Amino acid sequence: MDIQNHNYHIRWYHFAILILIPSVVKFLLIPYYIGADDAYIYLRYAQNIVSGNGWSFNIGEPTYGITSPAWMLIMATGKKLGLDAVNFAMFISILFWTAIPLIIFSISKKISQSNIIAYLAAILVASDPWMIRWSGTIMETAAATFCATLFFLLLISAKSSKGIYGAFLWAGISILFRPELTLLLPIAILWLIFSHKANFKVILISAIIWLVPVIPWLYYAYMQFGTIIPNTAIKMGGFLGFSTNTAVQIAKVISIYLPGLLVAIFLEGTNIFKTIKKYWFPLAFFFSLILFYVVKTNGLQSPARYLLPALPFFILFITGIFQANRKKIIAFLIVSVIFYCLVLGLLIVPTLRIYKDGYLAAHKQTGLWIKENTPPDTKIAVFLDIGVIGYYSNRYIYDMGMLITPEIANYESRKQFLFEKRPEYIVFTQRNTPISQYKSLCLGEYLIPIFSYTIPKPGVGKQRTVYIELFKIDWNKVEKEIRDV
Repeated sequence: MDIQNHNYHIRWYHFAILILIPSVVKFLLIPYYIGADDAYIYLRYAQNIVSGNGWSFNIGEPTYGITSPAWMLIMATGKKLGLDAVNFAMFISILFWTAIPLIIFSISKKISQSNIIAYLAAILVASDPWMIRWSGTIMETAAATFCATLFFLLLISAKSSKGIYGAFLWAGISILFRPELTLLLPIAILWLIFSHKANFKVILISAIIWLVPVIPWLYYAYMQFGTIIPNTAIKMGGFLGFSTNTAVQIAKVISIYLPGLLVAIFLEGTNIFKTIKKYWFPLAFFFSLILFYVVKTNGLQSPARYLLPALPFFILFITGIFQANRKKIIAFLIVSVIFYCLVLGLLIVPTLRIYKDGYLAAHKQTGLWIKENTPPDTKIAVFLDIGVIGYYSNRYIYDMGMLITPEIANYESRKQFLFEKRPEYIVFTQRNTPISQYKSLCLGEYLIPIFSYTIPKPGVGKQRTVYIELFKIDWNKVEKEIRDV
């Protein structure tokens, strides 16, 4: 492969570097990281689906407790084929990540008409610390980012209405990987109107085709779960306003691009308005996703994970500011890569090691203790993170965060729910203080301590000490007090 443009040659080994960076850096620095607590929710669902126990976390109780039905089916397919679910999902995730820089190269080449600008964008995406953190995990993040970038490439490459229809079909499939990718639809329609000058018939047919892969799943979800909205979206909140907390989290994520952006503006500032006009589509998706989270949530547990489908588009814009000037591009690349390395080495790798040795170890030990010291029919209430504990305990879980137990919302309080269901144990996770939440549930006097862990700074998104504690609930004491009254 040898592409030439402006006397710059892109050969096969340049593409090999793009393909290798995410996987090599991942397995050298953080091979143990398969994802956050949600990764184990996926594993539990995959286990139940393959075992014939339905689309459920608790056997026999179908719930829409996962974000990505398409990713869930990929994981379940691997397990059904007799493959290890973790290794199979990691392999598929790596395949998606290796394709993303190549897609970004193609997009940038089409817009900038420059090989060196296109390769610059691709190499920055391939070496992006947030990309590396989530590459090779068993989460849907890689697949969702692949879907978003491929849709944009298909759309701008379309030479006819058939090409446009194919792009919109892919956009419909994409929201089965991440519901927020629905934001691509209105932006794409605006692109058809203003950039492609498409007529009304093409726009209408495109929108209908977008619905083709969506409607069957919505029908299945409604019949199976009684809702078409994932519980993850409901849990994300009915919040509607401006969340300073979410805005600050997002600002921290995108701050790693600030040095490169400042260098680009300093060296090629006269091109910035022309670049905004040229890259308005990717910028529109980037900012619309940010706006969605800022007005819809009051905090994100792993903000980079949610933003990743749009981050390559921001990198496209930053690199698009440059003209094909080798010296300026090299200066920009050096600054960006140095800052990337600092973020990866000083922030991401250390906090993920703490995650492994702190958060993950504590939750795993809690789940294993429950499995080894309780009968199989024991029921456990968990407040809030259910994935690791549910996976390793293999017990029935009441999710006080309402991800897999949404019916809690029908009760006047969590206390009322607990008093009716009578779980034998309760686990508190990610508490700021070790006792405040128990009082709020009015169970403090009925809790018998089993053990507790103190976990320092469990992740990039949570720079604070948290606690995880397991208690047995003394329902005999409850009954006695009720009789005495």
